[in-house]
Amino acid sequence: PLLEFLPSMPKLATLGLELYGADEEVATPELPDCEMPSILSLDLQLREFHFDEFDVENSSIATFLDALRVPSVEELFISVGVWEVSKIDVNVTELTEKLASLSRSLLPGHLANYKRLSRMSFKLWADGSVWSKKQRIHDPLDCDILSIPLDRILNIPSVTISSFIPFLFTQDTDSGDKIVRDVDFNEQRRLRELKFVGCKDLTTMDVKRAVDSLKSLGVWRHIKQ
Repeated sequence: PLLEFLPSMPKLATLGLELYGADEEVATPELPDCEMPSILSLDLQLREFHFDEFDVENSSIATFLDALRVPSVEELFISVGVWEVSKIDVNVTELTEKLASLSRSLLPGHLANYKRLSRMSFKLWADGSVWSKKQRIHDPLDCDILSIPLDRILNIPSVTISSFIPFLFTQDTDSGDKIVRDVDFNEQRRLRELKFVGCKDLTTMDVKRAVDSLKSLGVWRHIKQ
């Protein structure tokens, strides 16, 4: 219904949405594209996000963002409030895979085509009862980690990341292309400023691993802290 309503506002410049139930499945996982060239600022807040119910292929948020096209967008704000993780039988590997799926769905492939996008904020936070610090595991081989597909944000000059769990920057394995390793950074890459904000639950080792992931992809030397 929202995608059908938006075209009726052709002069809409700012779209801010606070969404509940974004993790739920939808009956129609594929929708026709909704072109909104007037939107300059997009702010998405996902509240009470349940990872135990999240299926990226059929989720409402993945379907919505895959269909919504905002070619003139200049700033993008994404906030995900994780809910009630501690009340389910957490499988760390499964959770990490779902986190990776979430970041890919929130940063769809067509994001790289938005040439006017100059600023993005991506925030993952606790919106309820989640795993405690005592439950956190800091072994890189057995840890809940947010994977951020670097391929999809390389064209954004300024990116801010906020997370209460460790995160790494990765190459998008679903793309089928060696985008990060093979691009000419001087011609195609615009990412210059990367900020880690509100990451007080992360350890020094967590931050080091995030930086190391950027170094392994050959990007860190081009970024100012």
